[in-house]
Amino acid sequence: MFRTASTSKLVGQRYFSATPNANGRAIKEIKTYLLKERVHLKPTVVRALPKKKMIKNANEKHQIGQVVMRKTLPKKSEGLPEYLYGESSFYTQSNHGLYGGFFPYTVERETASKGKTRVVRKPHVIGKNLYSATLDEKMYLKLVMKVYQAIQREGGLDTYLIKNKSRRIKELGPKGWELRCKVLIQQDKNLQTYLKGHENIIVDKNGQKHPVFFELGSYKFKVPKKYIINSLYNLEKINDAKFDIKSITDNKIIPMMEKFQLPIQFYTIEQFEVNMDEIEKQLEKATLY
Repeated sequence: MFRTASTSKLVGQRYFSATPNANGRAIKEIKTYLLKERVHLKPTVVRALPKKKMIKNANEKHQIGQVVMRKTLPKKSEGLPEYLYGESSFYTQSNHGLYGGFFPYTVERETASKGKTRVVRKPHVIGKNLYSATLDEKMYLKLVMKVYQAIQREGGLDTYLIKNKSRRIKELGPKGWELRCKVLIQQDKNLQTYLKGHENIIVDKNGQKHPVFFELGSYKFKVPKKYIINSLYNLEKINDAKFDIKSITDNKIIPMMEKFQLPIQFYTIEQFEVNMDEIEKQLEKATLY
C-alpha cells in the first residue's frame, strides 16, 4: 500500500518505498501527453540563391527573403488513381511500406509495488526483397511480419495486392495502393496481348475474357488440346507402358478426364449469357416509388 505524507506540502504525492529518503527520490512528476497534428507544409526562408543546376528544372525562381512552403509528404505518382483513405499523418513511415494498418500504441505496465509506467508497443517491422510475377521485378519493401505471413499464405505479392476486399484495401496504405494499381495495369496489358491473336473470345460469369481453343459438345476449353492430350497420355502411361498417344480421340477426352478425376470446370469456361426476355418481364413487373 502507498503511504501519503503527513506534511501539507507533500499531500497527494505517492510513495514507492518504505524509507523516507527513498520516498523523496522516487517521487515522479506528473506529465501530460499531447498528440500534435502533423504539419504538411513547413515554411522555410530562402537564405541564398541556389546554383543553376538546382534551379534548372524548377518552375519558379525564388528571391532572397522569400518564404517557400516545403512539402514533407511523399510525392504522388502520376497517372494512378488517388488513394481513397489518404495518407497517415501520425505514423508517417507506414506511407512507404506495407504495415497492414498496424500503428504504435501505449500500455500501462504495473510493477509489484503497484506503480504504473507507460510503455510504447511498436509493430514488428522487417525488410524483405519480394518478387512480383506480373511486373517481373524484385523490390525491397518494409512490411509488418503479419503482412509477410499473409503474402506467403495467399501465394505471392500479386495475389495479396489484388484481393478485392474493403478491409484489404484499407490495410494496403498509399504504397500498397500504388503497387496494386501498377499490377492491375500490367495484367490488363498482358491480357490484351494474349487475346490479340485469338478470334473466338467469350466472357465468363466473373466478367473476365478468355479465348476458346476448341469445343467438345457443350464444353468450351480455355486450354489447348495438345496440353490436355499430353497430360492424359502421361497418366495412362503409368498403368500401360505400351499405350499409344494416337488412340486419344475427341470422344475419349472427357471420359478419360472423369476416369483420372481431372476437374473439367478448371479447363472449361462457363459463358455469361443474358436472357433479354426475362429482363423485360422483370421490368414490366417492377414499380417505381
